[in-house]
Amino acid sequence: MTITVLLADDNAVIRKAIGDLLKGEPEIKVVAEAVSFTQAMDLATKLRPRIVILDLHMDDQRGVTPTQVRSCLVGSRSLANVYLE
Repeated sequence: MTITVLLADDNAVIRKAIGDLLKGEPEIKVVAEAVSFTQAMDLATKLRPRIVILDLHMDDQRGVTPTQVRSCLVGSRSLANVYLE
């Protein structure tokens, strides 16, 4: 079974580093990358990835908590939070 992943971080270097790490795992597939919180929510709603790796410190985050993010992603099976400072 392939594990689908959405990467969401406003830093391209971080997205690339995490993506490169995941490329080495044959059962993991990065299905999309987002550069903003809004784009991440749109892609997650549309693609329903199994895992979302989300930087909660993006500019358009506006105080959203991990619990609120999870409630927006009802169709996704899990949510991974990555806090990058």
